[in-house]
Amino acid sequence: MALAGKTGTTSENYDRYFVGYSPYYCAAVWCGYDQNEKISYSGNPSITMWKKVMEKIHANLEYKTFDKPSSGLTTVSVCMDSGLLATDACEQDLRGSRVHTVTVATGTAPTESCNLHVLKEYCTVGKTLAGPNCPKEDVVLKAFLDYKRVDYGGIVADDNAYLLSTMEALGECPVHTQQATENPETETPGTETDPGTDPSTDPGTTTPGEGETTTPTEPDTGGTTTTPTENSEWWNNIWSGN
Repeated sequence: MALAGKTGTTSENYDRYFVGYSPYYCAAVWCGYDQNEKISYSGNPSITMWKKVMEKIHANLEYKTFDKPSSGLTTVSVCMDSGLLATDACEQDLRGSRVHTVTVATGTAPTESCNLHVLKEYCTVGKTLAGPNCPKEDVVLKAFLDYKRVDYGGIVADDNAYLLSTMEALGECPVHTQQATENPETETPGTETDPGTDPSTDPGTTTPGEGETTTPTEPDTGGTTTTPTENSEWWNNIWSGN
């Protein structure tokens, strides 16, 4: 059977409540003592009692679900932390999206936008707020709760780690502590060299000046081509080392 309900507890566990309903019946249960005394029970005893009674009442009833009114309701996206209208920052919370869609009575939806989530640059490597030395590829925008919580004697809430004040207290990124430097072995732009050729020993090339390249050319023979022969003096000089 479709059911809905809400628990309730007073200070020091003196009172335990449960109010629940089905498409057929609604019932409320209270557990406590005539003289205030702490209730020691695993769970909520009012739920246990409510279930025992309601199971017998509904034993032979046809299954039903709740009817949704055709009018008078509004669907709205709210922030799970502030309860106000969700913003883009609420979706980028470090824990994941904090946007929740709820259905409320028309006219009761919040009218103001979330004022708790603020976007900050976050280093995915250092797991802290990004510092001036964090590389751009490691930095993303994440939202944190800009909320100052009252100290109640060391009690730590589950979302305390996601407060902006907590992140700021961690200081700058512990990983990227120095600015990245250029690789000294990088070749200077504007020069081209052939690693397999020594320009000083290659008769067909000349050593280019800075920022210049030279393409080897054939000797100018006035439009004719000379084929070396065994009796050519200049050819013999090459082989003899002269």
